[in-house]
Amino acid sequence: MRKSILSHFVLSGFVGFAGLSAVSQIQGAVVYREIFPVPSDQSNKGWEQAGWQSYYGDDAIPATKKTPTYDQLGYTRVDPSALGLPTDLPAINSNPVISGLEDQSFFYAGNGSGGTNPLNNVKYFIWTDEYEVDRSVNEVDQISWYQGNEAKTDEDRVAIRIGSQWYVSTAVFTQSVGVGTKSNFNGKAEQKIFTFTTDKSAWNELNFTADSAGGLSIGAALSADLPSGNITAFGLYTNKKTATFRFDTYEISTVPEPSALGLLGLGGLLLMRKR
Repeated sequence: MRKSILSHFVLSGFVGFAGLSAVSQIQGAVVYREIFPVPSDQSNKGWEQAGWQSYYGDDAIPATKKTPTYDQLGYTRVDPSALGLPTDLPAINSNPVISGLEDQSFFYAGNGSGGTNPLNNVKYFIWTDEYEVDRSVNEVDQISWYQGNEAKTDEDRVAIRIGSQWYVSTAVFTQSVGVGTKSNFNGKAEQKIFTFTTDKSAWNELNFTADSAGGLSIGAALSADLPSGNITAFGLYTNKKTATFRFDTYEISTVPEPSALGLLGLGGLLLMRKR
């Protein structure tokens, strides 16, 4: 009898441990992943060809209007010295319009070439609406990306749009080290994770009207939690870009399906009953 009780407790402990271990391995689905691929001809391609839009300054100027040139605003070509991070993940629900895709690169907004660079010491906003997150079936858990800005103190924020209203996180993301050159991105970029919440304290409104006087600024703090509704666009915002801006592998993930946790618990109960 004593041995039976002891065995029961040992088995229960094992099942409990196994259950906790399995829970730690259950992850929510990644519903969106942008890998910033490049074509097989290894040429530079603009961010707009990956379905993203880019704006800068108080007046939300489209980056395609940058003068004298915007040749450093697109993401880099495939280059052994300029790999993204990671380099082996598939795109999910992102829609680049280029052929011969390879997950080898990352997005960057550089210093331009020639003349005065209007992309330094300004607000900067990069976003996409190529995928809509249906929050009625997807409970968003995290938004993450790999950040490799040249200036480690540049502050990136998560931006999302619900309906037609933009919101920006109160949380800011900096780096422990700056990434001085593109060849260092793969080794020094840091993953940033924003744990999604609807709590009003986590968000401000983001005022955004493209190509308009005073069209880009952080707005008022929220007086209520984020509203319901689909996330119709998302990206990153910095209130002052002081040097080259880089990121890769932008992901949106959801919480584990309740059915997965339910099956795990059922399996443990069946194992104990069988014992």
